[in-house]
Amino acid sequence: MRHILLATTLLATIGCVEEGKQSKVTMCHNTSSATNPVVMITVANAAQQKHHERHGDYEAPTWYADMDGDGLGDGADSIVDCEQPSGYVDNPDDDDDDDGGGAPPDICEIIEC
Repeated sequence: MRHILLATTLLATIGCVEEGKQSKVTMCHNTSSATNPVVMITVANAAQQKHHERHGDYEAPTWYADMDGDGLGDGADSIVDCEQPSGYVDNPDDDDDDDGGGAPPDICEIIEC
């Protein structure tokens, strides 16, 4: 109950922050709930971020769509979430996300050995 109240209080406080005045960070907030152990919250400034980091919270990672399944994601197609969504990876380095993916061919497949 204390964690839910804290998250609600933070979100209410953040709603009063004037846009552009302070940087906002999306964080994954650890709760004691068995059904929802991690929730996303937005903190308004670096001081609040440091406070949450001391309590085990962490900045929500960015996940990149991996349409071809090669383990490399599309830097232009991303979401922020505490847990890795299906079809997304943590690497934005795919040059061509439509190429079918997979490992590069063996050198013997390219030239006749």
